[in-house]
Amino acid sequence: MKFHAPAILRINRKHSFPGLTNVSSKRQGIYVYPITPYTYKEGSNDYILRVKQYLEEAFEVVNQPTRLGILDIILKLPKCNIIYLNWIEDVVDKRFGYLQVPLLFLLLLTCKLTGIRIAWFIHNDVSHSKKNFKLKKIIRKIMMRFADVSFCHSQQLSIKHQVRSLKVFDHPVEETELLKEQSTTDYDLLVWGSVSPYKGIMDFARFNYNSDKLNDQKILVAGRFSSLEFYTEVLQFHRSNIELINKVQDEEALIDLFSRSKYVLFCYQSASVLSSGALCKTLSYGKTIIGPNLGAFKELGEKGLIYTYNSFDELADMLQDADKHLKPIDKQYIKQYIQKTSWQDFKNFLVENLSDPKIISKRRRKKSAMVLER
Repeated sequence: MKFHAPAILRINRKHSFPGLTNVSSKRQGIYVYPITPYTYKEGSNDYILRVKQYLEEAFEVVNQPTRLGILDIILKLPKCNIIYLNWIEDVVDKRFGYLQVPLLFLLLLTCKLTGIRIAWFIHNDVSHSKKNFKLKKIIRKIMMRFADVSFCHSQQLSIKHQVRSLKVFDHPVEETELLKEQSTTDYDLLVWGSVSPYKGIMDFARFNYNSDKLNDQKILVAGRFSSLEFYTEVLQFHRSNIELINKVQDEEALIDLFSRSKYVLFCYQSASVLSSGALCKTLSYGKTIIGPNLGAFKELGEKGLIYTYNSFDELADMLQDADKHLKPIDKQYIKQYIQKTSWQDFKNFLVENLSDPKIISKRRRKKSAMVLER
């Protein structure tokens, strides 16, 4: 009589179950949202692509660029242990947004029932766009209920005591060669990056137009405007001391502008702002930064890495007595901060908080237990 091995042994030779002893040899599947064809467009924020790149070192990223939104996550659930959601409150503004919201609720409920972990990265205190704002607040409340772990780049988050398992890491800064201060510059103030209404450019242009306090300041605004209409609106407040370049600035052009500018200014006035990729990009080159006293700007100001202001009037006063109020930040101090908040450190932070053995999919463990009971 031939001896046949028990079914469980035969199955284990063929399959790997995260809940069993071979969990360490099989990488967990993670869906990184959102990754769309627009993500790869010139001038787009490369933040999510960097996150994907680093997470691929520790996880199996199961998704590719797609226009299907939430539906694509649902279709790939069988491959997932973790769903990693970014800017999820803005899903209602996307293509077929009103249909995607109920799909999001279905996704979250399914994950909760099957043990798939929900990780929620909160990038903004509230959405920058007021469109569909009530529905976005509802999505936010739903996420507060369903997220297993939450992340943020700032301690200034207004709901930090209400979200579950909040982990905070400063926005990562790329390690680059710090630029030397120039004795003479073409511009006093450089405002750069994608130019959208929530970034306060209109308010700043209006202040400069109606006040004489910045008359002696040469100002350059360089970056692609969110729309031709917005660019035209800002032009209505144009004065001779301000120059507008409605164009994406590549790395080489940006470094050139940094070298030709004395200070880099951020004009954000919206309470929705928590962090800024452009802020960290500027800091990585060691430029003297002036920003609003809110979100990550406030925190970096308290750390002595940048200068902050509470109003444009206060900003103008600081510039009038720049030798006293705007001395160059110590380069070595900036370098030490960058070394502690590099992209590699951020990757380690994410992997540590997403790879905890306790978060292995309950659904997979249940399947493994069922096999053992046979």
